[in-house]
Amino acid sequence: MKFICEHKDLATNLRRWSKDDQLVIACFFFWNAGRHALQKSQEGQLRSIFYQVLRQSPDMISYASPGLWKRLISGESRDPFTENLTTVQLLDTLQTISMHLNMSRARFCFFIDGLDEYEGNSNDIVRLIELLKSSPQVKMCISSRPWNEFEKAFGQDQSKKLYMQDLTKKDIRLYIRDTLEEDIGFQELKRRDNRSLDLVKDIVDAAQGVFLWVFLVVRSLLEGLTNADRIVDLQRRLRLLPTDLNEYFERILFTVDNFYMKETAQMFQITLKSLGPLSLIAYWFIDQDKSYLGNLEAGPVSQTTNDARLAQMRKRLNACCKGLLEVRLNSPLQFRSKAHRDFFYLEVDFLHRTVRDFLQNPTMQIMLETWAGEAFHANIAISEALLAQVKTAPKEKAYFIPNGPMHSILKLIFRHAEVLELSEASWSLEICLLDELQSAITVHKAEVKHIADLFLTSRPKHRCHRDEDYRNVKYLVLREAVQYGLQRYISKSLDQQPSLLPKLKGCLLFDALVPIYKGLSAHQIEMVALLLEKGCDPNAALGNETPWTLFLKLQIRSRILDNTSEHMVAITKNMLEHDADVNANCSLGEMMDQGSPGLVRLLGHGKETEPPNCFFGEMRERSAADIVKLLITDHEVRGLGNLLAQPSHILQVGKGTIPDTNRRKRFIKMIFKDKKGKIPH
Repeated sequence: MKFICEHKDLATNLRRWSKDDQLVIACFFFWNAGRHALQKSQEGQLRSIFYQVLRQSPDMISYASPGLWKRLISGESRDPFTENLTTVQLLDTLQTISMHLNMSRARFCFFIDGLDEYEGNSNDIVRLIELLKSSPQVKMCISSRPWNEFEKAFGQDQSKKLYMQDLTKKDIRLYIRDTLEEDIGFQELKRRDNRSLDLVKDIVDAAQGVFLWVFLVVRSLLEGLTNADRIVDLQRRLRLLPTDLNEYFERILFTVDNFYMKETAQMFQITLKSLGPLSLIAYWFIDQDKSYLGNLEAGPVSQTTNDARLAQMRKRLNACCKGLLEVRLNSPLQFRSKAHRDFFYLEVDFLHRTVRDFLQNPTMQIMLETWAGEAFHANIAISEALLAQVKTAPKEKAYFIPNGPMHSILKLIFRHAEVLELSEASWSLEICLLDELQSAITVHKAEVKHIADLFLTSRPKHRCHRDEDYRNVKYLVLREAVQYGLQRYISKSLDQQPSLLPKLKGCLLFDALVPIYKGLSAHQIEMVALLLEKGCDPNAALGNETPWTLFLKLQIRSRILDNTSEHMVAITKNMLEHDADVNANCSLGEMMDQGSPGLVRLLGHGKETEPPNCFFGEMRERSAADIVKLLITDHEVRGLGNLLAQPSHILQVGKGTIPDTNRRKRFIKMIFKDKKGKIPH
């Protein structure tokens, strides 16, 4: 399917059909072994298809998502696409687009691969494809294993169906002949016995179009030729090999020496459980005794030592995994000629994704868990190996750049720490891991221009943070732990450091209130509650703001985008219970200066009419209590009880206060001043 999508003649041939209409081509490849849910879900498919379609045909945006479009052109949102559309909203968008296809001056061709790898009800995908192909403006090419539901829906017309094995026979035959004939043993055998061509034909007939099976069979035959097998031996070897891939993998697995079964199972479990690509050196660390990792000091290791370790681990992988795990160089161009490149970029992965599918089978999982032993925990082993890689990383600045290899390793450590947080793993192990990580990063501090570059590069530094905050390794590790919801580590760290500067505690609370990775989830509510309980002050001074006022302003922006969090009331209540200042000044001047009609409607309680100028002046400075009442319903306000009932006749502005009786006069003067600062009669 990928070959078709990327073929140079595809667009030319499709234009015979589209003629003078615009041609829009989009594709999606379901992958059930993908580490991200969007790679195998309906939501992922819809997002990908919409992105490709709207990028090529932007005139469709206005009716594909009218709400987003309205907010964009009205100036209410400078970046409306930060919203997370639900699957239901995406399906509504698809329905809307489908209704407009017949009126469109465009033709659409969709390629959707691997319907059998969709993670969900197959009928959902069938209905979605039926909806798309109902328009005469649409052509579709879909692929799947021959499952009954897909055969019933799309396979009844034989003239519109292709079987891959009918198309790949010639290529498979060429691959077999070219590979075997490069072998000296086969060349000699061919001269002695003319039945060698029959062997090629037998392999082609048994392959059923599956190239991976052919690759494995040819590899087995080459092993036989090394042992001087005769044609009859090779034919018998072929007959004994299973034609089903899963049976073949099982056969390979059971040829592993019993002595290596434990290591074999552990390596497979590591590869299955890893949340990102692991380097070969990480497998070397996993293969070492616990005592070695426990006593490992932070400091670089020579390239000679690393090269020896990598060579050793290659042999170990071959002995334990029989080729089902492969080592591949996955280095970006800028690192191809760098010393220590292999330390980061020699990665281990399955021979083919079907190996992953086979090992994820429940029966195989039980067997691997038995072989690996009860004491083995893949996530712990991965975390410890990644930490060891950080400790021994070469001191070369090129590897410490933003989004570079060290940044990727740190991100992977925190993702696995998150798994440990949710598992039954000992809390002391998680805390020890991150404390040691902090020490290891400190050792590398000289190699990093800005130490924060190793952490969050997805969001620029907020103005409430000082430069020294971003040079404080302890704070940066805590900040990342907050983002990943590592409550055990945060709790223990704050208990051990009660004297942590109030400013840094305030920054941590802000980081929890404005999460980067997952939005205000239920876990994030728990993190906010924990930080408040541990003494993080919602009124801590962060420049001219506080965590409390910054949170309320964020909720204002979210409300304008119709993207208010369902957890907003719970967090607000928790903040108020921990003495968040209801009279704190929440200046909305910056948002009002941007001219947002959505903000005007919100402040005017939904009124569409343009308010008088005095309204703008009076609304620029609002108390926190006023903002809360704007954001939640009267019923929710009553649910807060007396928490909002603190005296509100004083409005805080900077260091001073303004009595309510003088506020109107002040705003009238401000609004009606002429350019020279005088008040006209």
